[in-house]
Amino acid sequence: MKKGITKWIAGLWMLIRPVPVAAWAIAAPAIGLAGALKDIGFREVKWSLVIPAFLVTITLHGGVSHAVNERADWISGTDRLSSGILSGGSKVIQRGFLTLRDLDRIGQASLIGSLILGIYVALHAGPWLWLHLAIGVWAALAYSLPPLRLSSKPLLGEWLCAWPALIAACSSTYYIATGQLAWRNLLAGGLHGVFCLGWLLEHHLSDIPADLAAQPPKITTVAYTARRWGWKAAPLIPALYFLSAIPLAVLFKYYSPAVSWEVLISAGLAVRAAAVALKTQVTSIPDITRRENQLTVITFLHALWLMIIA
Repeated sequence: MKKGITKWIAGLWMLIRPVPVAAWAIAAPAIGLAGALKDIGFREVKWSLVIPAFLVTITLHGGVSHAVNERADWISGTDRLSSGILSGGSKVIQRGFLTLRDLDRIGQASLIGSLILGIYVALHAGPWLWLHLAIGVWAALAYSLPPLRLSSKPLLGEWLCAWPALIAACSSTYYIATGQLAWRNLLAGGLHGVFCLGWLLEHHLSDIPADLAAQPPKITTVAYTARRWGWKAAPLIPALYFLSAIPLAVLFKYYSPAVSWEVLISAGLAVRAAAVALKTQVTSIPDITRRENQLTVITFLHALWLMIIA
């Protein structure tokens, strides 16, 4: 029994995938919180609401979204066919740590837990938090859950699920702490969001053959690009996502006390990340893995930078 529990806990840890959760579900609300601390100070923050808000984003991303995505990708076959090192799911089923039934239970329990906490926070924080919670739940479910499966439709998974959820995660903690919304904060969430999207699309590169062979096919934006214009065109997509941070950084300048050279650092990191992505050898799993690790570091560095200037 003890061995079974230990195995289940190890499987849960693998499923959560701490690195992307740290970048998406922790860094995004931390950026919002950092901006709030500058505006109102540490003592004015409602920590009894902010801490549960962090738990909601972590549970929605690491529990609900990952469990639903893992189940959908295993059933379609893409995770079974993928040769990716960092991609191809968490591999909890392949390695015998969790079953499809376990994934159902984790997803359902995570959804119930996040809703209970989210409703508690929304009841005490203000009306705009209901919208934030709705965006988070929508993104966690609509990204992979049939019949929508927006991750399987070019551009939709990114722009209708991932990006709004990242902005909402950033905005939620700022709103809870200050009681208001701010363009500066929303743009900071958008800036962090496009870095995460660039990283996500780089992550999808190694899954292209498996995604196209899945039933039904998982037509990610990079898979569509590779099928339509050839494999060499696929790295253009993550590169363009990173470059989209530049106009957002210019807008951010007008809504924040940041000076021009500070904004240039965001733009410089975006150019650097785009250059890394653009040089990816799409047919080489080791090269994709190495570059994704580099982009992970750049995304974290940029998130830390936004915490400083937001």
